[in-house]
Amino acid sequence: MLSSIVTCPESDTTEGQILVTELREARRAVGLSQRALAERIGVDSQAIKRLERRVGSVATLIAVKRPLNFRLNGLGAEQTLGDQLRNRRMKRGWSLVQAACRSRLSRATVSNLEQGRGSVASLLRLLAVLAPKAKQRAPERAYWGQGDKEDRDSRFTPPEFMEAICQAFGEVDLDPVPTPSARLSLADASC
Repeated sequence: MLSSIVTCPESDTTEGQILVTELREARRAVGLSQRALAERIGVDSQAIKRLERRVGSVATLIAVKRPLNFRLNGLGAEQTLGDQLRNRRMKRGWSLVQAACRSRLSRATVSNLEQGRGSVASLLRLLAVLAPKAKQRAPERAYWGQGDKEDRDSRFTPPEFMEAICQAFGEVDLDPVPTPSARLSLADASC
């Protein structure tokens, strides 16, 4: 009866490797082995190996996102992956049944994914139809000082930091983070 109300269009649910590839590259970029990452998040190294083969759990994926500074673009700004999935589905105007039908998953599986549970393979199938252009977001660049985020690429050594260095080591004759437009020079530091 429900199938007469919701028709499932033919869709390409090819689960792209891009998310898993980006995850593996993010792990390597921070210099962690599968074992080291597993130890950091408190799981067996097999959990990371399974994740990188697309058969791991969403819970493991969520756990590795923080130490890898791994975030997805194309889903929304919500805090949790589940919230991002739910809000993206609702933004498209899809019910759970419609999302399940389009991704060739069960309604329960889609609901579980929206609660942060399930398998990475199922997540990839859902993402293929819900947010096909989702990809890793570039990590935020750190910046010092009270400047605007637009100024995040301008670096200078903060005065408080230089004072502590001078007290501990004496006079410093080289600013480790100089820029031509830095407002603080070593002559201004109170060493």
